[in-house]
Amino acid sequence: MPDGSLSPDALTYAGSLTLTNNLRLSARTFATNTWSALVVADYLLLAELQLGFEDIERRSDGMVELKMTGFPGDTYTLEASTNLVDWEFITTVVPFADGAFTSWMFRHPTIRFGSTA
Repeated sequence: MPDGSLSPDALTYAGSLTLTNNLRLSARTFATNTWSALVVADYLLLAELQLGFEDIERRSDGMVELKMTGFPGDTYTLEASTNLVDWEFITTVVPFADGAFTSWMFRHPTIRFGSTA
C-alpha cells in the first residue's frame, strides 16, 4: 500500500511453501521500514512439463533455431549428425525453472536431444 501497510489481500509467510498447482507468485520483503522490489515468477509442476521441442525454425541465413522445454534441474545434451550414425557433441544445457531453454541455433541438418541422467 502507498502508506507502507499490508494489503488486506496479502498473505504473510515465515517458512516454506508447498505448491500444489501451477501459479504465478508475486513477493516482496519488508525490513527496516522499507519494501523490496516486487519479484514475480511462474512455477509449473513437473507433471505439467513435457520434454521436447517447442519450435523449430529454419532461418534465411541457413541456421536452425530451436526452442525447447525440459524438466528443471535435469541436464540435457544436444548432438548433431549429417548421417544419423555418427553424432557430434554440441552442448550441454539446463532448463530454467519454468522448463524453458534458451534458443539455440545450428547449421547441422539433424539434432538429437536427450537427458544425460
